Amino acid sequence: MSFPFVLGADTLGDTEQLEQETVTPPATTGRVPSWNALGPMIAAVRAEADAARRQPPVACPNDGEPLRTGPHGELYCPFDGWRPR
Repeated sequence: MSFPFVLGADTLGDTEQLEQETVTPPATTGRVPSWNALGPMIAAVRAEADAARRQPPVACPNDGEPLRTGPHGELYCPFDGWRPR
């Protein structure tokens, strides 16, 4: 929906008031972000994901219950018997 007038202007087509009001951009560091900045971010996220994959599971993926240690040292879910491979 468009309006044929400027909100806050005294008359139709009065743009002088609008021209005097300037929009101030949010505070920035003065640096323009680039696609090259994404590379290190993606590498950091991949490293965190790899580290999380190397950790042994602590909860059952089926029901979220904490895993217990069996008599032979293996992890298992006491409710549905799930075991990590």
